[in-house]
Amino acid sequence: MTVKKFFDLFPLFSLFWAIHLIPAIIPAGYWVLRRATVRLTAVEPFVLIVPYWVWALLNYSPLKQKGLGNLGLEPLLLGSLVAMLLLGRMILRPNGLRAAQALAFCAISICLALAIYFLVPTWDLPE
Repeated sequence: MTVKKFFDLFPLFSLFWAIHLIPAIIPAGYWVLRRATVRLTAVEPFVLIVPYWVWALLNYSPLKQKGLGNLGLEPLLLGSLVAMLLLGRMILRPNGLRAAQALAFCAISICLALAIYFLVPTWDLPE
């Protein structure tokens, strides 16, 4: 079964969204412990949301046919990389980012989504 058939059958893929957000628990916990010194900007929520939607839209495209095995692996990998990116930002720049740096931060997370989509090989579950 290909990803396109899967998304045709189940247009709401909130389970994969949840898989994507599981690694975000680590930077969220760090922020809760250090919220007096770590300042979040308005861009940080977009860093969690936009890469996932870029990846999901690429799965709809006919560029590369992905298998159902990729739907479990790729969101978890993307979520882990974005969570590490956010955690690194909180540790290295606890006072926040300026506007240009925040946009570059979001662009880096989108590039991670593109790299995962194009570099992870197709892995289909046996039917």
